[in-house]
Amino acid sequence: MGMLSINRLLFKQQQRRRRRIQARNVWIISAPQKKDSLYQEDDHSSPNLPEDVWRYIISLMPLRDSARSACVSCLFLSSWRCYPKLTFTEEALGLKQKEGQKSDIAMDFSSRVDQILKNHFGTGVKTLKLVIPGNCNANTCCLNSWLQNAITPGIEEVTLSLHSNYSEEYNFPCSIFHNGCGNSIRCFRLKNCAFRPMVGFDCLRSLRELDLHEVRITGDELGCLISNSFALEELKLASCNELICLKIPF
Repeated sequence: MGMLSINRLLFKQQQRRRRRIQARNVWIISAPQKKDSLYQEDDHSSPNLPEDVWRYIISLMPLRDSARSACVSCLFLSSWRCYPKLTFTEEALGLKQKEGQKSDIAMDFSSRVDQILKNHFGTGVKTLKLVIPGNCNANTCCLNSWLQNAITPGIEEVTLSLHSNYSEEYNFPCSIFHNGCGNSIRCFRLKNCAFRPMVGFDCLRSLRELDLHEVRITGDELGCLISNSFALEELKLASCNELICLKIPF
């Protein structure tokens, strides 16, 4: 056999090997894609459990994981829309900036909170924790909208913490607690904002713990609040500079 024939034979063998390798790679890559698409489209692949059980399972998951699960199927989406623990912090939203990393955290924070509350029904919320970073550009209307969507009848714990560098003086809207939205609240925490309950304010009757840190509130306003909070057990006040005299009714 001449050298030309041998070279042709070797070339054909190399081509066959390349075809086999390419065929294997195509199969390896395409098979999981097909499996994933079937999993996303077919909700029947999930165990047949009552809706209350699914909601309980979703409630045990961290906020980010539960929100991601809503992208898998309609079943998980329905459970997510009643997720009971809304925690909006940089860490919970995955925005904790690493050393040397550059990102627009302020814009990402606002957009993620907007997106989460947009997909959430607002029903079933038990806990709201909203910690606004110092560089967040959320204005009064934006904050009021977030609170109004999250604070619904049945909520038990509300925490709003604004950074000390927050440029706008924010006045917490007492009207949010009307229509029964404040009757179930047991724990209420505020930081770096104003809170102005007026005479006759009786929307926090189940309140057990009140924590005010650097909150602008007068003694008369705080008296209006606690005079109708008959279940109050713990009162924490720190750096509330407008408090000069506080009369606590017995």
